[in-house]
Amino acid sequence: LTNTFQRTASASGRGKTLFDIADDEYIWNKKLCEDLVCSQIDTRWFVTLIKGYANIINFEIRGKQLRLVLISRKSNKMPGMWPVSGLNSEGYAANTVETEQLLLYENNVYSFVQIRGSVPVYWEKSGPDIKFTANKEESFAGFAKCFDRLVNCYKRVVIFNLLGKDKEEEKLAQAFEENESKYEKKDKNTIKYCRHNIDTEARKVH
Repeated sequence: LTNTFQRTASASGRGKTLFDIADDEYIWNKKLCEDLVCSQIDTRWFVTLIKGYANIINFEIRGKQLRLVLISRKSNKMPGMWPVSGLNSEGYAANTVETEQLLLYENNVYSFVQIRGSVPVYWEKSGPDIKFTANKEESFAGFAKCFDRLVNCYKRVVIFNLLGKDKEEEKLAQAFEENESKYEKKDKNTIKYCRHNIDTEARKVH
């Protein structure tokens, strides 16, 4: 559960246990497991825990049996409730959640993965106001760390900005877009940015 289908398939090999190929970022009992490793307990006995959600639905379309799997896993790198926000020193965005949708049909597996997280610049919120906690050079360095890791993991990244139009969220959007534009200049073939006005879309629903 800590890994996407693709990462699991790529990492699997003879003699490797599920713990051996688990993604450290999504293991919530990692410290306990490390203590057991030090005690030389066989990792085949380990059960890795995620903080998230998993569900499997079996259904039929035109006589064909299909299975839909939904897994959401929260990162352990910078979790927390509001006002935890922004980035940490390692470039991990606060409250990151990776969600994978798997569709299984006969011998085929189709996977769609998306992640969400706090705006990946150094900022915090005090009351209604947003405050940036680093200069532009430091902010871009953290942003680049975050996206270097995402590109290394997912190869190609499509970014949707779901911030609204109020004054404070516009500050965040502007900071994000400045960093994204700068990052795209050095790695334009691996990321694509889409500004999506969530307020406009929400009004369409009503």
